[in-house]
Amino acid sequence: MLYHLKRKFMKHSRSTEAADITTSPLSGELTHNIEMIEELYSASINKDFVVRDIHIKGMDSRAALFFYATAVDLDKVEQSIISPLCIWQEKNV
Repeated sequence: MLYHLKRKFMKHSRSTEAADITTSPLSGELTHNIEMIEELYSASINKDFVVRDIHIKGMDSRAALFFYATAVDLDKVEQSIISPLCIWQEKNV
């Protein structure tokens, strides 16, 4: 009986944690948001889920890119998204 109660509690607590994560608003802290999204997508065990933390020179700020490695062309992501953001310089008007 205790075994069944424990299993039921574990299922309930996991679904409650997932609900808390999915309904939590993003914060102003990128590191916290990255950790929250990594937890939501089980990044520690899901090796296909990629998080790229990048620095955008033109804005002097950080950003994060999330994607599934098997669902995208990695070369195109690098060439079309990551590289342009890393070398982008804000134009003075």
